[in-house]
Amino acid sequence: MIKLLNFPVVSISLFFSAQLWAATDCSREAISYYLEKGFTVEQVSRMCQASSVDVPAAASETLQVEQAAAKEVNPADSIDNDEQIFFNKTILSDSLSVTPQTLTYVRDQCIKYGEEDTITGFRSKVCGVIKTSINRVGLKVLRVVNGASIFRDAELLVEGQIQREVVNLDSLSSADRKTFEKILEPSPTTFNIETREDSDPQKVAVRLPR
Repeated sequence: MIKLLNFPVVSISLFFSAQLWAATDCSREAISYYLEKGFTVEQVSRMCQASSVDVPAAASETLQVEQAAAKEVNPADSIDNDEQIFFNKTILSDSLSVTPQTLTYVRDQCIKYGEEDTITGFRSKVCGVIKTSINRVGLKVLRVVNGASIFRDAELLVEGQIQREVVNLDSLSSADRKTFEKILEPSPTTFNIETREDSDPQKVAVRLPR
């Protein structure tokens, strides 16, 4: 393996000397060594391609893994911290994570179902910890309504790829599990995102879709 004792000098000679390229050691260990020293995946690939010795399968595999890793950390895939803070403050949830592609949040909530009781006027309800995952790509906003104190709840109705599940299903009673299986749609095409009382659903509607 070539020792890089003086990185700036040797790196220049390495990439401008065809003879040195041809003598490049393209073993798995050598590739990892070059990458740790600051060479890019593309530069190491060119070195090995210029080498007169065939690149071993293990080294080729290493390059493929490093190339895939480089794509995974693309800055375009990272989320702005301001956006994370914004959705935490506006969407009603206990915990929330957001990426450019998805928004996922968990909430301990109760869902009402069935007909109102003729005497009390109340409906039955079942409670659990529900996770909602929303694909932001291609998401459509169908309707947005601001809340009006006790007279009207806010509404943010969207359409797209949505997944819902009860994450604490195993800890619920048999009756509650059966109820959730009947009333909770795991892949609704439309969904009303509940926002916090002091937030503006109009602003959420603008920033959510991609």
